[in-house]
Amino acid sequence: MPDFCRRGYLRTTAAVALALLTAVPAVADSDGYYCVGPNYLAWQFGMSTPNPPHRLQVMRLGANAKLVPHVLELPPFQVHGIECADAGIRLGSTIAAYSSPLDSERKPRSFEAVSEPWRGKNAERLGGFGFGTPGFAVIRRPLLTDTSGHRYQLVIIPSRTRSDPCDTNVETQLQELNRQGKLLRKTVLFRGRGWNQNCIAPD
Repeated sequence: MPDFCRRGYLRTTAAVALALLTAVPAVADSDGYYCVGPNYLAWQFGMSTPNPPHRLQVMRLGANAKLVPHVLELPPFQVHGIECADAGIRLGSTIAAYSSPLDSERKPRSFEAVSEPWRGKNAERLGGFGFGTPGFAVIRRPLLTDTSGHRYQLVIIPSRTRSDPCDTNVETQLQELNRQGKLLRKTVLFRGRGWNQNCIAPD
């Protein structure tokens, strides 16, 4: 991180801790890694502080889906990536890999360590502690198209703050669009603080 952004980043750390007590929905608290399965989106939030809330959230996508995530509580560990498959989800840490099988409704049933080491490369993030964006332009990331032709996308919306030129407010939405590109539904997955990767602090 550039030196001129470190002051804002440290202030962001304190703001994140306060936001955990007040913000809704998934407040900025950690990694925010995500992946896309055949008909679902999965993401993870945690913290590096003692006794953290650490959760895997899985949301089924499709015409009859309610866009409400199933939540599985996880033990504390540092996540370095996440992979989605039809049968379940794998999360990786420095020393191990972990798996969570899914039922037919894409609800995570359990969580267990697996013997093979983590070799995944998916480190896409939708928000979380220390999340940065290249300026203030809205970021759109396509996810999947369902059987009815509806498209799902992540929309990451950074905005300026009054506290520091390197700080940002970030909101990440899941949006469902019809074949013509009209917005049908949206839900907020993340709302919290981040930092501007292109920040140039005034002298």
